[in-house]
Amino acid sequence: MPMKIVSVCDLSRIPEAVRLLKEMGTFVQVGKDRERLLKELPDTQVYFGGAELEINKAALDCAPNLRLIGSPATGRDHLDLHEIAQRNITLFHIAEEYDLLKTLTATTEGAFTLLLALIRNLPAALQDAKQGIWSRDKHTGFQLFEKNLGIIGLGRLGTIAARIGQGFGMHVLATDIQERQMDGVRMVDLDTLLRESDVVMLHVHLTPETTGLMNREAFARMKPSAVLINTSRGKVVDQDALIDALSTGKIAGAGLDVIDGEWQSQEALYHHPLIAYARTHDHLLITPHSSSATVESIYGARLFMARKIVAYIKEQEAGRL
Repeated sequence: MPMKIVSVCDLSRIPEAVRLLKEMGTFVQVGKDRERLLKELPDTQVYFGGAELEINKAALDCAPNLRLIGSPATGRDHLDLHEIAQRNITLFHIAEEYDLLKTLTATTEGAFTLLLALIRNLPAALQDAKQGIWSRDKHTGFQLFEKNLGIIGLGRLGTIAARIGQGFGMHVLATDIQERQMDGVRMVDLDTLLRESDVVMLHVHLTPETTGLMNREAFARMKPSAVLINTSRGKVVDQDALIDALSTGKIAGAGLDVIDGEWQSQEALYHHPLIAYARTHDHLLITPHSSSATVESIYGARLFMARKIVAYIKEQEAGRL
């Protein structure tokens, strides 16, 4: 059977990736069209896609010939890992491709973009300016200088966040499941971090231990003036607890790039509790999992994965000769 590679990632601006994949067989670009993807999957051997679409049991049931998944993403909650393993499908991702990852700073930059937009009331200020409403006092925010930045997860992204925070003149606290040290960063336990931080920023992988990490008890420990920034994974935050914390003033605000259930249809997302709350409350900002979406990060990750897939296919073919 000729090799068929299906991609939901847009590779139109990465011609080298397209060329490499086409050399391996039939290359089909379907975009984020789930219905078309399901129609293409029955005779597909290689799937190329990150967090654009969820690859669950239903999708895998449509792909009896699938042998390889290449995901140019660090997170894997869009993938049914159990089903993939049960079907002996090879999975590539970039979570441990450290030489590549050290060049990708977009997610942390996106976290601070959310933070600045939140504390400076930027979305509302932009809308007022468009209407000719020129009111400085209405949009008074607060500065980051000498505030406490609490980073949960001092890995690659957390380390970048610490450096950026230090650049703003913030006092940086951090907690991590591993023993870590960094100049200018005070390592503390989670309880201390939540109690002392003006900004709590999440940079953790989704694991059984981090699922629901930010729950009602965690929000109760935070300062009423503190804000939460999450660019990691939606399930790290208990969304009902977050809405309660925001609506009752337990915390001052939140900026989210990820939510639990983000692979639902547009109609379902419109009625998602967090999105519905954000439509009527300026102290909750949500972006559509776009903090990592820069030209540089997309190009680097997708070209890397295309090369990895091609190398694997060539290796497998050589082994059959």
